[in-house]
Amino acid sequence: MSDYAVVDSSGTVVNIVEIDDLEAGREVFGETVELVPVDGRAAIIGGSWDGSDFAPPPPPVPTLDEARRKQSAAVSAACAAAITGGFESEALGNVHVYPSKQTDQTNLTGAVTASIMAAGVPGWSINFWCADADGIWAFVPHTAAQIQGVYADGVAALQAYQARNQALQEQIAAAKTVKAVQAIVWEPGA
Repeated sequence: MSDYAVVDSSGTVVNIVEIDDLEAGREVFGETVELVPVDGRAAIIGGSWDGSDFAPPPPPVPTLDEARRKQSAAVSAACAAAITGGFESEALGNVHVYPSKQTDQTNLTGAVTASIMAAGVPGWSINFWCADADGIWAFVPHTAAQIQGVYADGVAALQAYQARNQALQEQIAAAKTVKAVQAIVWEPGA
């Protein structure tokens, strides 16, 4: 017994069969198909035969709703990554990058709360983690006004990301074709 791929006139593999005799197999399947010995090559039903090699079947074309769900999830994931990917602030007088993972957001909220509670305390400051223009991370002293400025910049960055996500989600929902849906992507830094 040998395995054969049954290939139709378009080159599509329509079946994989095991037969004893090639000529007997041709009688069963007729002359409208080609019987190609598989001998360990990866013939997959729905794939193709080009006369010398097998190719896997093309990926299924998603429905419009499937494409929308997939693209919506991809945009939401990119937004979440942007939100936790840090933000810039000039609260110290020049641009610094601040971390914004969930713990960092909690720490920033705590620092701002401490700054409010310390209102009027002369010389009050709090050290907070940030990176300078050279990318060097350090705990840097921030006055109450500075840490509150960092917080305001973080909120502004968060809201900008959320607004961009919402706009892209609306575009995805309004797109009329799978190709149009797939063209809607989160552009870093946009």
